[in-house]
Amino acid sequence: MNDFLTAKEVIDLLKIDRTTLYRMIKEERIKGIKIGSQWRFLKKEIDSIVNPETAGSIIEGSAEVLPIHCIGPIQDVFSDMAQVAAVTTDHKGVPISEFSNPCRFCNLILSSKEGKKRCHQSWLNIEIDEKKGEQFVKCHAGLFYTKADISIDNNKVAMLVTGQFYVDKTDRDDEEIRISKLAGELRIEKEKLLEAAGEITIIDDRMKQFVGKWLKKVVRSFEIIGLERKELMNKLRNIAEISNF
Repeated sequence: MNDFLTAKEVIDLLKIDRTTLYRMIKEERIKGIKIGSQWRFLKKEIDSIVNPETAGSIIEGSAEVLPIHCIGPIQDVFSDMAQVAAVTTDHKGVPISEFSNPCRFCNLILSSKEGKKRCHQSWLNIEIDEKKGEQFVKCHAGLFYTKADISIDNNKVAMLVTGQFYVDKTDRDDEEIRISKLAGELRIEKEKLLEAAGEITIIDDRMKQFVGKWLKKVVRSFEIIGLERKELMNKLRNIAEISNF
């Protein structure tokens, strides 16, 4: 039960009194589970209230079925093994996990407010046409990505996005023009972005097939974890309902 907090722990963290906590529960500003006469609260949800900047680590409406602290290490292993970057996002393309193995080029772009916005939109817009043999598509910055949806009971709750590489050697002059323009639009120092672009990985067809194959396996693992977590939460709610009789 390390994922849950008691009412007293929540009161101490939020620096509120018990009456305020119960009012927040009634107004559904905080989700709690009542087991017998005791309330329990998801630690991840309370952490997002205490630290609003990390609120993205919770899937809207699905935090309890996809625990980031469980899927994060799997994402890290996959990313290291495939030598690509990976991030889990919500259904709107907003990250809910930390990036695994990010390249310096993309870190610079994500440091820009406009760059971050464009990246989120790019991840959301990734459309893979496997019938045409198309597994990877270009993002707004010219790097290649692919993704797979994470679904629980046929409901899409998140996406696993992976990429940050080239599939062919780029023309140096064309790349400099493209990146210089991008740097200006995002207000990023051009020299730093050009230097970072020189470190971007180029992967071949064999590696692309490997990444695509393992992406699906990792997503399936996430879905199993999410389904088991959902079943656990349902059991806890049933216990709570029985205890209220």
